[in-house]
Amino acid sequence: MVVLSAAMSCAHADEPKPTTLPSVTVVPEIDFAKHPPLGPPRISPDGEHIALSVHNTENGDNKYQLAVLHLPDLKFVSRLDMNQHYLPIDMTWVDNKRLVMGVGKETAFAEAPSPTGDIIAVDIDGNNKRVLYSYSLRDPTMYRNILKIPLGFGTISGTPDHANGHFYLTVNPFPEGGPSDAQAHSTLIYDIEAGSGAVKQIGQIDEDGYEFVVHDGVVRYAYGYDNALKEHVYYRSGPDDKWNELPRSVVGASFAPQAISADGKHLYYIGNTSGGPDALMESNLDGTDANVLASNPRVSVAAVSWTPAPRVPYAVVFDDGKPSATYIDEDRYAAVIKALNAKFADHAVMPVGMSEDGSSLLIGAASDRDPGTYALFDMKTNNLRPLFQVKPWMKADELGERKPFWFKASSGKEIEGFITLPPHRVEKNLPALLIAHGGPIGISDSWDLSSSWENTEAQFLATRGYAVVQVNYRGSGGRGKAFEEAGKLQMGSGMMQDMLDGLKWAIDQGYVDKNRECALGASYGGYTAYFQPVYAPQ
Repeated sequence: MVVLSAAMSCAHADEPKPTTLPSVTVVPEIDFAKHPPLGPPRISPDGEHIALSVHNTENGDNKYQLAVLHLPDLKFVSRLDMNQHYLPIDMTWVDNKRLVMGVGKETAFAEAPSPTGDIIAVDIDGNNKRVLYSYSLRDPTMYRNILKIPLGFGTISGTPDHANGHFYLTVNPFPEGGPSDAQAHSTLIYDIEAGSGAVKQIGQIDEDGYEFVVHDGVVRYAYGYDNALKEHVYYRSGPDDKWNELPRSVVGASFAPQAISADGKHLYYIGNTSGGPDALMESNLDGTDANVLASNPRVSVAAVSWTPAPRVPYAVVFDDGKPSATYIDEDRYAAVIKALNAKFADHAVMPVGMSEDGSSLLIGAASDRDPGTYALFDMKTNNLRPLFQVKPWMKADELGERKPFWFKASSGKEIEGFITLPPHRVEKNLPALLIAHGGPIGISDSWDLSSSWENTEAQFLATRGYAVVQVNYRGSGGRGKAFEEAGKLQMGSGMMQDMLDGLKWAIDQGYVDKNRECALGASYGGYTAYFQPVYAPQ
């Protein structure tokens, strides 16, 4: 389960091992490695169907299908077979009868599939399949519409507020000089009718890898980073107007536009001018007169929940240890999510989709010992109906508790960490593994089991009797720009020390035997595992 470059380093002592590992039944190794049979669901605008990926195995090889299921009985309406090693991603309903999807490809060395940049449309019954965008398939006799879009990488980037068969496609063009050029210096966005494939360009900016905000069919904001990783934000008031860059005094360290208010007068954005944890903000369209809607002094916004159109934010999720919601507007949606979190207090319960009229909510719940459970909530009857578990073979009582903790590092910084403890064992003087997340800049560990391979690995090792420590060292994401910047030029020094300080916290609490420690990781975590014995040979 350790992928990319990986390493483990251990320190052993000659003293006798403490008797903290009684014989228990452990979860089979294969249970941690198996793919979920069903992927994340996407609900149709009328709330009557979900689309998802289906996984099965043929002769030891992974096979995937795009499936449409009726709600709430989960009866199959259609299945669309994918070629071996390919699977549907970014599934998006454009109306009640048709959806579009990106294509992902599995590779031997990647935990997550890599998007190919191809976009396909299909009807709810599996008919009328059509390639809407592909840089590899450009036959003018079959796909003349896609020739209006330059060669590049396509990404589904949204739909109109009211489903009308259209979606937005953002394209990052390939450099004109091919591999000899580093960048194309352009990002484009198109409105595409998913039935005919008719294309209309609605925006372009002469910058690479930017994102857009569309309001009432007009591209109003474009934002992204330059090669020095400084964020830039551009605004225009109409489709024929030129882009105007918001001043640095407004953008500050971070500024990511999210949506324009229904009256067209205010902007919702996520950011923090000083570099601290990002908050959800509301401002004038030019970014002035900003006020905070929701913030956390330690961590940035992880997710925002919105009402149906006209969209208004009603809750913000912060990953401060276990994810929790801050409620902006005590409306009926906030009341439902608050009640569900109170009822299932050992989980983090969040909306992951809704019908266009808001009467049906798709609910996702996850925990440190549950990789995910989905349910359907009827706003009219207040009825919660379970749909399916992501990995039904995994049982919470067979897995270890994952405890978040905060500590003051030797640098003086407050650092977040997690310790996963062996189930049904004495939580004292345990052999320990330190797992470092990859990146290192901008990546972070979180509480729920399914959020990363490291968390799954931590549970696997915990069921074998180990305490597993993970630290969001300086440079990690989720705490604002300044915390990320603090990690630069610190890969072999400050980051290492933060992790050792987190391990010391676990030793001081009595969880870990200081004479039985290992380091494990992949990518930058692999570098960490190799280098920790050099940095701290003791």
